[in-house]
Order: sequence, then structure tokens, then C-alpha cells
Amino acid sequence: MGCKSARYLTATVGLGIALALSGCTDPAASDTMKAIDAIGEVTLESAEAIEAANEKYEALDSEKKEQVENYGVLEEANERIAEVENEAECIDAVESGLMSRFDLEAQDGGTFTGRASNSALGVQGEISGLSQIGELEYGGEFKELLDEYTTSLKNQSEGLAAYPSEPQAYNAKYVKDGLPHQQKCIKAMIDKYGLTVDEAHEDALEAFLETHAAPIVPVGQKVKLNTEKGDVELSLDGFARTKEDISGLKELGIVSESQTVGYLLFTISNISRPIGEDYADYMRFDELATVEDSSGITLDAFDYSGDYPGYSGVGAGVFGVYSDSTVDVGQSKRMCVPYLIDSATQEVMVAFNNDGQSILVVS
Repeated sequence: MGCKSARYLTATVGLGIALALSGCTDPAASDTMKAIDAIGEVTLESAEAIEAANEKYEALDSEKKEQVENYGVLEEANERIAEVENEAECIDAVESGLMSRFDLEAQDGGTFTGRASNSALGVQGEISGLSQIGELEYGGEFKELLDEYTTSLKNQSEGLAAYPSEPQAYNAKYVKDGLPHQQKCIKAMIDKYGLTVDEAHEDALEAFLETHAAPIVPVGQKVKLNTEKGDVELSLDGFARTKEDISGLKELGIVSESQTVGYLLFTISNISRPIGEDYADYMRFDELATVEDSSGITLDAFDYSGDYPGYSGVGAGVFGVYSDSTVDVGQSKRMCVPYLIDSATQEVMVAFNNDGQSILVVS
């Protein structure tokens, strides 16, 4: 028996030495490696798996820790989960800022300038929300995207502050740069980082991503406009209430007590061909541009033979119908189109058929 025991002890010790020499992994270390492998791609949902792997690793003694061959994966996962959580915090701030902005923009600003002010407040809110997070401590694709997003907001803020009195700044900062870049960033955040808004703001987000801001055309700047009936150059001079007595029109019920006649004042140059003889061929002003009041209602030209001092009248907005409302080829002329407007109207927007627009204060 003694010989057998001795032989058994010798075999056991030999096996232990052989296992040690062959690099046999301790079961606890092996279990830890399996926990690390289970982490997979790091997302917000990976936090529990990473914590479990960390706990298993920290429970090992120093000798067994050395056996954890994929510990580098755990280190990377710990770094990445911190980044992912930071990214999620940023996306939450972007979502919150957008929804607050949509709420402000939904409010009645009263005028085009008032609505731009609401947008400016919304943009400032977005900037403020992101500033609470602070600078990201790591680089990479998301940081570049967030930096571009923040820059787009700052440009929009500067552009909206210039609306509508400084068209060049507004066009450069808001129309060409700020808004399109923010829209591009939002789409990337939706696709790659799961940006979303609550159900009450889904339509507003969809509309915002499709928004196209038209550049502002300064008063007095010539705009070339092309139509099937000919080409013209036109520059706006302003929009003014009539100086004529319209009490007779009110007595006849043509103009209500809350309305007045307003004139769009402009200078037009006929470039291509004369006004046609057939009424159907007469050029209409609404083929060149449309006019909206501050409530967003498109105004119809008023069929009225009056005019504004120093300007030839274009009644009903049709050139060539009323006396002195024709414009020969090569001729430039100061003209006015009459509109019925609410007496309280403060601003109108003229939207040209070439995508530009002008905001005019009603004088």
C-alpha cells in the first residue's frame, strides 16, 4: 500500500507540474475571460455586462489576473462605455433643445421679424443646453459631429440676429451655413446615434428637416426674373398704405372697416418682349413674385385703378390693362400693385419666383 500511495502522490505532483508548465488557466480566470467575451459591441445596454466582467476580474488575485488574456478588451470596453454614456447625454441635450425650439417657433410671433426672434431664442436655448455638458474629453467621429452641430447653432444665432436688416449676414450665417449644417447633423444623429423626439414633436422635426430658408433680397437690389411671358429686372422700393381717401370704397363694401389699400412699390425693367395684346398674354405680377402678410396669407392683387404718388398703378396685378401700366422692351418704370390688407399689418413678405424673398415694413 505504501508503494502504491507513493506512486499516486508522485503522479499527482507530476500532473500538477505538467499542467503548470503547459499554461493551464485557472477556472476563475477562464470564467472572467468568458464574461469579457460576452460584452460584445459596447452600447448603453452593455453597462451591466461590463460591470459583471469588472467584478470578476477584481475578485482575482494578481497571479490569476495575469492569466486573463483578453483583459485589454475589458479596458477598451471601460473606456468606450464612458464615451457611449457621454454621447447619450449629448444626444439627450440635443433632443431637449430641439423640442424646446419647436415649441418657441410654434408661438405666434406676430410678424416675420417676431417669428425670427422666436427662432433665435430657440437656438440660444439649444446652445445653452449643450454648454451644460462641457467639452468632450475624447476625439473621434461623434466629437466632430457635435462640434459641427454647435458651430451651426452659433452661425444661426448670428444670422437670425441680423434678420432682416442685414441681409448679407443673414444669408451667409443662417441660410447658406447654419441651418443646412444643423439639418445634416441631425440626420446623422438619427441614423448613427438614435436621436429621436417625443410623439408630440415628430411632425415638427420632420418639417424642420425639410425646411428651406430663402435668402433675403435687400430693398433696392435688382433681381432678374424669368417667366414664360418674358424676362424682367425688378427692384423693390417698399410697401406703403394708400394716401388716397378710400371712404367711398368702404361705403360700397369693397373695403371693410378693418382693411385698407396697400401698395407694393417697385422699379421694373422689361428685358425681353412687350406686353401681349391678348389678355391671356398679359404678364401678371404674381408670375414674378407673391406677397404674404405676417399671418402667412397670400395676398391677392386688388382690382383698383388708383396709384401711389410717383408710381404707375398695376390694377389687379396685371401689366397692360390699366392706363400707363405697360412696360416696353428696354423701358424702366416705377410701378405699384395695390393689395387689400388688414389695417394692423406691420410687415409683408415678397417671395420672388427665383427663391429670394424680401421683408418689407408697411409704412
